[in-house]
Parts: sequence; structure tokens; C-alpha cells
Amino acid sequence: MDNSKYTTAEEIMAMVNSVHKNKPTNITDFINWCSECEVNIIKEWHYKMLILNEKIKVNPAGRVKVPCNVFRVIKLKDSATDTYTLLQTKENNGSYIFIPDETGELIDGDYYVYMDYEGLPMDAKTGMPLILKGHELACQAYCVKQLYYEDYLNNTIDENRWRMIQSDLDKAVMGSATGLRHVSHADKEKYFQIISNMIQDVTKYRGL
Repeated sequence: MDNSKYTTAEEIMAMVNSVHKNKPTNITDFINWCSECEVNIIKEWHYKMLILNEKIKVNPAGRVKVPCNVFRVIKLKDSATDTYTLLQTKENNGSYIFIPDETGELIDGDYYVYMDYEGLPMDAKTGMPLILKGHELACQAYCVKQLYYEDYLNNTIDENRWRMIQSDLDKAVMGSATGLRHVSHADKEKYFQIISNMIQDVTKYRGL
């Protein structure tokens, strides 16, 4: 993928396959594992994207399918207009959000709702989640751990090798912080301006 900021689960899988040549792999597992690593293991939440007004069809029994790249649901609304109503949800089981039947915006006989959420960036052409450059080694190590987890449970690899796999993951996660790698000069000026605005004017405490 010719992208200076993101890579893909497919490229992570190629990295793993180049070393673990005898392990069967499939792209579905690597998409899930890389997404898990980005959301649950690597703590750089500020690089998640804000997605607004994602249109989602309401399935039978008031089920709203949660998009696969969701990190945090912010709002569930009945329309995308400025006069929307926030929907009261019954339950969120991670795959579906349950709402009252026949709720939302009626379009051609089907009901739709709109979701604002934070999530992983997605490739518009393939629909695959994008992995931030700098997180490759952490995602690779996490995928290796998942790849050998069944072997560990079945005692086909010993405790020392499993500890080495876990240690490699811990080190890769610790080294995954991208810092200012993806922050432009304009972004830095914006952050400094925000910090400057947060500092109170001390002169008012001196009677000046």
C-alpha cells in the first residue's frame, strides 16, 4: 500500500508469513487481530477518526448493526439533520444496538438511524481497516501471539517459547508510540495555541 501514514492487515500478514512459513493464515483473522490490537492494546486513541452521521438500516426487532471499525459510539440519532432526536437504546451487545421497533427515519419502507462514533480509519476502496504506520511491529507481534495461542493451550509449544512470544509483544507495544511522527507543523501550532488559551492571565490576580 503506497501510503505514508497507514498500512493494512494484508501487509501485516505478509510480514508474519515471511517468518512463520509453515503456519496457515487467512486475511479475515488478520483483519480482526490487527483491529483488536489497535483498539485494545495500543493506547494512541488520539489517532482514531470521528465518523459523523453514518447511516445504518434498522433490522427486524429493532437491531442496529454496529460498524466493524467502531471504537466508541457517541450518539445514535433518528436523522442527520440539526433537529435530530437522540435515541434511547435498550442494549449494546457489541454486535448490535437494540432500539424500539419502527424507530428512526422511514425511507422507502425501511427505517434508518444515524450514528456518530470514533473508530479506526477504513480504506474507502477495500473496506479494510487501516493500521497507523509505527504500529506495524505491535500488530505483527499480536498476530503471532494469536496464531500460536491454540498451540500453547494444546501444549504443542513449551512455556519458554510462549513467554518469548508474549515478551516480544510487550516490547513491540512499548515501542509503538508514534509521538510527533504524523503531526505537521500546522498541527503543532494548533496544539500550542490550545495550550496557550488554557493558561489563565495571572495579572488579574495581581490587581493589574
